[in-house]
Amino acid sequence: MSPWTSIPAALPPLVGFVLALCGLWLGWRTVHKQAIPPLLRPLLHLNAVITATFLNEQAAQRQKAEALSPRAVRLYGWAWVYAGTLGVIIAGGQLLRLLAHTLG
Repeated sequence: MSPWTSIPAALPPLVGFVLALCGLWLGWRTVHKQAIPPLLRPLLHLNAVITATFLNEQAAQRQKAEALSPRAVRLYGWAWVYAGTLGVIIAGGQLLRLLAHTLG
């Protein structure tokens, strides 16, 4: 018997819903604080390292400065809000479908 068959049917959409809410919160916080949250800093650092690998150091520094500009921070925030909203819609729909199937 596969271990995947013992997982409750509500667990995957519930986990997706919680992760989507976290993404929505992260984006909303980024937009309103106008600062990169600590959870996104490693992502920006990784982006800077990859950029420095393929571009010269001056271009990498310029791109890093652009990534930390207020406009880019707002863009990151709204992207996370959009992704979180989409995730809430999809996971919430799956939870409602599961609830309707269970009740009806």
